[in-house]
Amino acid sequence: MGIHAQSLVNIRIAKLRKETLFDEKAFAKLMGVSVQSLRNYESDKTDPSGAFFVKVCAIFGPMVVGWVLGYEKDDFIRQHNVRLMAKSHDQTKSEKQLAARKMASRFT
Repeated sequence: MGIHAQSLVNIRIAKLRKETLFDEKAFAKLMGVSVQSLRNYESDKTDPSGAFFVKVCAIFGPMVVGWVLGYEKDDFIRQHNVRLMAKSHDQTKSEKQLAARKMASRFT
């Protein structure tokens, strides 16, 4: 058996999580996958689904998806404020949920 090199995609998923300062549980929740699935992606045991990349795109934008897939130089992630992108996504999601609850309470 030869040495198995971890793929660039899997390495960059782990880098993205670490750069956004999320632990495994929080990042898995944000991405809509189980912690075990995230661990499998990061360790190159399985490849992420297309839905995972759609979620990355929705939260971080298409340029970050391009970086994860290997289309940008490795220093790209540090040049973009991915921490702020993730925080902004969480705030926007919370604000939408709060607005939906307020709207629903008007009709109950």
